[in-house]
Amino acid sequence: MRKVERQRAARFAILVSMSTHVYLSPHLDDAVLSCGGLIHHQTRRGDRVLVVTVCAGDPPPGPLSAFAESLHARWGVSARTALAVRRAEDLAALRLLGAAHRHLAVPDCIYRSDPETGAALYASESALFGDVSPAEAALAARLTQEFEILLEQERALNLYVPLGIGRHVDHQLTRQAAERLGRPLLYVEDYPYADRCLESDWIHLAQGMSPVIRRFGPEDFAAYCQSVACYRSQVSTFWPDDARMNLELGRFAGRLEAGRFGVRLWRAV
Repeated sequence: MRKVERQRAARFAILVSMSTHVYLSPHLDDAVLSCGGLIHHQTRRGDRVLVVTVCAGDPPPGPLSAFAESLHARWGVSARTALAVRRAEDLAALRLLGAAHRHLAVPDCIYRSDPETGAALYASESALFGDVSPAEAALAARLTQEFEILLEQERALNLYVPLGIGRHVDHQLTRQAAERLGRPLLYVEDYPYADRCLESDWIHLAQGMSPVIRRFGPEDFAAYCQSVACYRSQVSTFWPDDARMNLELGRFAGRLEAGRFGVRLWRAV
């Protein structure tokens, strides 16, 4: 078993060292939701892509908040199976897109608690889209260190991070930790929030940046739809069915120019 694990680790190290694009994805779906078509375009032309999911860790032992349990019910999973199901969905989606993966051990914000009091930090819908708790300062610093270690192994030409549209705390946390790296970043418009919020409400997040358009083709768009559909536990949160999902993905991917698909990224000037 140890020999097999070493071989797998060696193969992963080789793949990581060859990556040219690294996406920092807050959750087990965010990079694909926002950039699935672009990722497929990149791998199809021979680029290496690594998606690093930040909040992919298991829930801590013990009781969870009523809010976390309500989300499990919505997703059709239990606390015991939630992360195994979601990680498997992510692997299927990234395999379809031709991208490599790395799952960090940070629990989703709905599972995190105050290290001093033990109280849930984000126990409501409104808390998910509020300010990052001051109790998370140590976690942000730790994430920056993990990103630095990972990028030391990389020859990444491009590092993609969430812009933070919608203000989900895990998206904010990922952006904050990445910005402390002190290196050039490409900011991703967080989907579906970018499609459901007025641009005037979030454009301040791109202050001092210039837009960068990346095009992809119909084949990439088809793979985009198929990869998003892999996240079966999450689809019902955003769409009533796959037909509506594909319609809205098409609208988002085609909004920049009639008859063409693409994404808009942002780069600091």
